[in-house]
Amino acid sequence: MESYNLFLRLRDYKENDLLFLHDLRVPANNSLSERLAKVYKRKQKPAVTFRSQDNLCYICDGLSVVYLLRADGENVCRKICEIYERQRPPKEKEGADTKA
Repeated sequence: MESYNLFLRLRDYKENDLLFLHDLRVPANNSLSERLAKVYKRKQKPAVTFRSQDNLCYICDGLSVVYLLRADGENVCRKICEIYERQRPPKEKEGADTKA
């Protein structure tokens, strides 16, 4: 049943699913985070491993920020410096009631 449902979806959305074959501006994979992870994976040394899922998420988030800044045509180094120079909002104390 699942394969038949897949067939129906592919038949109905054939133009959309195969657009990347006709228009080179359309990536074959629409997942930005997956494409960025592949870029990182190709450049890492085989001995490097992530100690937790959080570390992998941090890498993907950082790569996404750099990619978006680059796509905007901004000076990436300058924009990253601006991000780090921003004032952080004060942390709320745990257990404190925030209702006024």
